[in-house]
Formats: sequence, C-alpha cells, structure tokens
Amino acid sequence: MRILVSGHGANILGDYLQNEVVEPLRFLGHEVLVVELTETKVQKALHRFFPDILVVIPSNEVITGARIRALTVETETIAICLHPGGRYSGTSTSLNDLEEDLREYDFVFVPEEDVYEEYKNIGGYRLSLLKPSVHPPSLVPAVVSERRGIVCVGDADPINVQVVLELQGTEEVTVLGEGWEDLPLDINYEVALPIAERGTLFAGAKIVVELAPSLKQQSITRRSHSEMGVSSFVLEAAAVCTASVVFQRPGIGEHFDIENEVFIYCGNDDLAPLLPMLLASTNDVERVAHNAWQRVHSDHTWSQRWQNILEPWLPLYESSPEEDVLKLKAKQSVTVN
Repeated sequence: MRILVSGHGANILGDYLQNEVVEPLRFLGHEVLVVELTETKVQKALHRFFPDILVVIPSNEVITGARIRALTVETETIAICLHPGGRYSGTSTSLNDLEEDLREYDFVFVPEEDVYEEYKNIGGYRLSLLKPSVHPPSLVPAVVSERRGIVCVGDADPINVQVVLELQGTEEVTVLGEGWEDLPLDINYEVALPIAERGTLFAGAKIVVELAPSLKQQSITRRSHSEMGVSSFVLEAAAVCTASVVFQRPGIGEHFDIENEVFIYCGNDDLAPLLPMLLASTNDVERVAHNAWQRVHSDHTWSQRWQNILEPWLPLYESSPEEDVLKLKAKQSVTVN
C-alpha cells in the first residue's frame, strides 16, 4: 500500500513522525512517502504519487482540515488525522480543532481514553483510540552499559526543579528536558536526544523517573498530568529493559500491570523516600524491568497498532506476488522534497 505521511519534522531522523509512523509502516512492508506539512508540498505529492492513504500529524499553523479534505478528494485518498497526545519531546498537538478534524478527515485517532470518551458521540466511526506504543527496531542501536544513576524526564517547571533538588545526593542524576542548563543543580542534563541516544541513556540507568509535564504542554493538550496517557519515554525505557517510576493515573494501568511492570508514585512528596528504597531493591527493579520489556514487545509496538489500523483496507490492495505493494522493500520508499 502506498502511504503519504505529513507533519512538521517529516525529514528529521529521530523525530516522532519518523519513529512512530514512518519506520513502523516501512517495517510492515508498505511504500511510505514523507512530505512537510504545507499545502503546496502536500498537494504536489498527492498529485504526483496518488497515495492510497494520507496520514497527517496536524498543525494549527499551516493547513486546515478543510484543505486536506479538498486535496484528498481530488486524488481519492483516504485522509487520517493522528493526534500523538501529551509527550515530553514537544510533539503534542492541540485538541482545539478536534471537532473540525472529525468533520473533514475520514478518520481521526487520539491516544487518551478520556479524549476518546469525550468526543466519541460526535465522532462516531470516524474517531478511534490509538494508544501510544514503541517501535523496538529503532532502539536496536542503543548501547547497553553498566547501569548507574537515575534518569529523570521532564522540563524545568518549578515543581520539577524541587523534586530534582531533593534527589541530589541519592544517586547520580541526569535530566532529559528543557530549561535545566542554567540552574545551580548538581546534575547532568540533556535537552533533546535522537531515539537511539535516548535508548542508550535509558539503558545505562538503574531506573527512569517521570516528572510532571510542563504547564505549557498541559495547556496545549488541555489535559492535566493525571489525565494524560502513558508517556512515550516509559515505553522506550521498557524496550531497553529499564524500569520506570511514573505518576499514578488511569492511563498507566491501560498499558502496564502496576507494581509488576512499572512503579508508581501518588505525589511529588513520595519520590524522595521511594527512590532510595527501589534502588536498594535490585532484584525487584530487575524483575519489573524484565516484565515491562516483555509487555511492550508483545502488546505495545507501533507495527501492531498500524497493522490493526490498515487491516480493513489491505485486501483491496492484494495482487499478484510480482506486483503486491505490501512486499515493497523499505529501500523503495522516498522522501518528497
């Protein structure tokens, strides 16, 4: 099947769009074309390649759902709108125009159960739940080293700064997020890393800690921390067999068996006393990490998610073995400039 994928950062290796949309679809054997999310480039690609499906990670700034509808009608292309939800890496999409998306796109996918419940009555069959997952092959280049220290993920909002301040001295602390570089803290920090390097960072940690998403991110997604689903970094850490400590909320139990596959905390005051106990319980941490690894590889891969999404259309594109587009190799995929 020929699939056109469009969104900001379309040609950036390690970007959300590449890791969770493009590479998993190519892994399944589809022909995938990638284009930046501008009306001119999308229109050009649609009329040049006539893809069967267009997948859009939307943006309020560039192209409207109405224009997507008009362009895909011309080429008889199925239009899918994919909202990635709240993530630490700045890929959140606004839900302010979700009602318009439901009017203009053939199908709209959201990652949080409560968002789905809120809009399902007006969305009908057009709205579906697409839970976050991970693409394990993208983490194969990660370098597994001797495990030491704690990795915290989150931006330097005041509440997170206080948490990290209390963790100083417990273990070596590395923080992945924005705004930490100018603070007088005894920590290592990384602002952003490609997925393989994130995998290396997570694989070298004893444990990974989820900090609260920034207030800016909560404003964009219109969801508080307690309403957000599982973070992508938790899935990435599990994929390299590292246990995570996450804020307790309903979205966690939808992905992991709590206490057997992930550790939870109920408030920021719990973290400082909890982490030393976990770090002293090496066998328990290793058990949870191994269980989480098994869970993500068996139930939470993007290839599985995309296979389920595309299954209704796959029989339409079956042909002779010599022509079957489902068997196209990844090397036949192209990027549209």
